[in-house]
Amino acid sequence: MKAAKKKITVKNIRLNCLLLIILLFQQLAQTQTFTNPLLPSGADPWCIYKNGYYYYTNTLGNRIDIWKTKNIASLPNAERKTVWKPPATGPYSKEIWAPEIHFLKGRWYIYFAADSGRNNDHRLWVLENDNPDPLQGEWKIKGKLTTPEDKWSIDGSVFEYRKSMYLIWSGWKGDVNGQQNIYIAKMKNPWTVENKRVMISSPTYTWERSGDIKRGNEIDHVYVNEGPEVLVHNKKLFLIYSASGCWTDNYSLGMLVESGKNLLNPASWKKHPEPVFTQSPLKKVFAPGHNCFFKSPDGKEDWILYHANSDSSQGCGRFRSPRAQKFSWLANGAPYFGEPVAEKVPVIIPSELTATRVTSSIKFADNPVLDKDFPDPTVIKAVDGKYYAYATQGNANGSNNNIQVASSADMYHWTPEADALPVKPIWANTTQDFWAPHVIYDNKLSKYIMFFSAESDDTATGKCLAVAFADKPTGPFIEKGTPLVCGKGFRNIDPMALLDPKTGKKLLYWGSDFQPINVQELTDDWKAFKPGTTPQPVVWPGKEKNYSNLIEGAWVDIHDGKYFLYYSGDNCCGTKANYAVMVARSDNAFGPFERLGEANGSGSSAILEKDSTWLAPGHNSIFKDADGNSWIAYHAIWQDKDKAGPARGRDNYLKRVMCINPVVYKNGWPVVVKK
Repeated sequence: MKAAKKKITVKNIRLNCLLLIILLFQQLAQTQTFTNPLLPSGADPWCIYKNGYYYYTNTLGNRIDIWKTKNIASLPNAERKTVWKPPATGPYSKEIWAPEIHFLKGRWYIYFAADSGRNNDHRLWVLENDNPDPLQGEWKIKGKLTTPEDKWSIDGSVFEYRKSMYLIWSGWKGDVNGQQNIYIAKMKNPWTVENKRVMISSPTYTWERSGDIKRGNEIDHVYVNEGPEVLVHNKKLFLIYSASGCWTDNYSLGMLVESGKNLLNPASWKKHPEPVFTQSPLKKVFAPGHNCFFKSPDGKEDWILYHANSDSSQGCGRFRSPRAQKFSWLANGAPYFGEPVAEKVPVIIPSELTATRVTSSIKFADNPVLDKDFPDPTVIKAVDGKYYAYATQGNANGSNNNIQVASSADMYHWTPEADALPVKPIWANTTQDFWAPHVIYDNKLSKYIMFFSAESDDTATGKCLAVAFADKPTGPFIEKGTPLVCGKGFRNIDPMALLDPKTGKKLLYWGSDFQPINVQELTDDWKAFKPGTTPQPVVWPGKEKNYSNLIEGAWVDIHDGKYFLYYSGDNCCGTKANYAVMVARSDNAFGPFERLGEANGSGSSAILEKDSTWLAPGHNSIFKDADGNSWIAYHAIWQDKDKAGPARGRDNYLKRVMCINPVVYKNGWPVVVKK
């Protein structure tokens, strides 16, 4: 009897262990992760977490942009705005370097370095904004941060410690380049230095003195300490800085430790004899440096944000990209950064930013949010903070619009605007088939760019893809004068543009007419396909149980480093409509894409189908709300015949209204959430 009881106990233990392992694997499968780099390019990254948002910036050279996001890992899809542009000439007109955003004394400040076009003139400057949201209001130049010496200065950072405010930066001792040191000075207020500068670090160790520059037959020796940032832990102050030339692979992080109460006394700082964070050739991470620090939203985790190169000898330019990873603390209280995390290695996002928490407070929409014929909707959140929806031609405000556009302050209530394309393209002046617009904002061009399809005046040519440009999200959009591509039938419709965050390439997806969905690279100005490139098929029709006889309406959303290609099929319209949204995924923009139906073995990749209220939901776009939650916008037809209205035209089209629903990613795939 005792032996039997022991046997049962062992079985129970084994069963409990097995269940625990299963639960752990399920938890890991549902954990949200990201991969480095966060953006394809971005030197001197900086972020601050405040009031539920990360505010991020990096060096752009000719302006200052701020990204706003709930999740630092979602920078490619974050709201982004150019908040300040320098004057054409003057002492702070060129070489805008290393901006930092700080919230001090109830106001926002940006500290940056700039010159007049001559490097020897580099000095520190400060901007101020009294708006609670740094993406709103006006950023005004407050002035130059000067010390009595007024020497070359870059990489300024401000911190408060023991009821005093300090400025730290990198500078020259004299007026000639050759060595950069770390300086500190006390501040009266966020824009005024109180006293003389004090040098607290200079490049003394061998690992700080890699920076020779060959000029013809001569070699200049340039030794560097720069990018100082403070870190406080258990009432102990650390200053982390970058050492050696950023143009070398040996660019690394060094550390000063507070050892006295007077921070303006060089003797109060003790330098660690070895770098605390350096390159990892094995992991293909080179020249890591110019960092900042931030806390996770729950305040429990410490993170370092830094730039690095992906290959050796890539120098101090556009190849530097921002990366983030968690760090810990040693028993002696010092930070431990470990080694740089390799690219494409999943990193769990900062704690308390899981998909379930993000969506827990979502207010569901009372669909439809726009109860009018508004087919093929694209929704974006513009730099002015408002939402804009674009749709195929239709009637708005009592007149026929070539491209419909509506605006909303809250994404639940929409107001039709004037025609976004009031002037037809010269090559489509007599036709009236302006379909499926997609709008994207280019920060560098400061332009809204709209791709759409239209019927050529030469009916034998068929449908064409076109591109138009505007200064405002409502337009007017001006078409460039010639189509991108034309062809017989309607294969050249439903364009969707993407700036690929992994490669920096500008891409266009499109397709229909029983043909594959294609992708092809565009030129930098978005006006043509890049010479030497050809359309690459990524998803083919006829691969599903339902809906895939014809596929169209491509849309790509990037989540956790994967590319999710949404597409619709197969009969969008009319009394016999049979339409749904499907999805496939890939590790890169060009595929290969795995369909959901392949991954789960069901043979169906549909994630949004008809129900008792809606018929033929499809042709979607994906956008984010102000809290970073993902939403799907799509058109659908009322199942209620009275609400659907009468069929129109030779194809018996029914009114297609705009609906929106939250989207969450679970077990590696998107799920449309309904009430």
